[in-house]
Amino acid sequence: MEAYCDCNVLAREAHPVTDRDRRELERQRWEHDHMAQRHASAIKVLREQQARQLRQRSQAQEEEVRLLAPKQAKELEDLETSFKAMEDKLEELGEERRRRLVARWDMAVEIWKRRRVAAGHMSLPYPIQGIEWPLEREVKTSMTIMAENETSKDLDEAKTPKTTLRLDACSEGVSSL
Repeated sequence: MEAYCDCNVLAREAHPVTDRDRRELERQRWEHDHMAQRHASAIKVLREQQARQLRQRSQAQEEEVRLLAPKQAKELEDLETSFKAMEDKLEELGEERRRRLVARWDMAVEIWKRRRVAAGHMSLPYPIQGIEWPLEREVKTSMTIMAENETSKDLDEAKTPKTTLRLDACSEGVSSL
């Protein structure tokens, strides 16, 4: 447009330049000069929109968390209840198996005693003890024992006073000699 308005010598035809052409040239120059500002303002608008969308998304997520928290608590409670029921069933099963095993042991001991008497041996003067199962609270896992040992070591270390040497005090004493 500038070449058109300057009546460039290289142009093939001579043409008259009107005020309208000059206004169009000024408009294009103004747009060119203010292009960076327009881009900056457009970027600012887009960033504000993005920030608003992030705030809205954050609020929506917080609301969703607020609404889902009771549901999660109920699900956890249901799981805990079902796990407790499963644990009770397993304990009952274990106890039933222990009773059957003790009864089987007692039966085997009685059969052995009778065969011994039938073979002509004397009966035993003392009763044979059955299987004694430890109570669950008496059973300690290796991890519990290790944790107790670590705790007792920490307590022993806390009881014994520690002697620490201060190097600066030692160096002061040496320098004064």
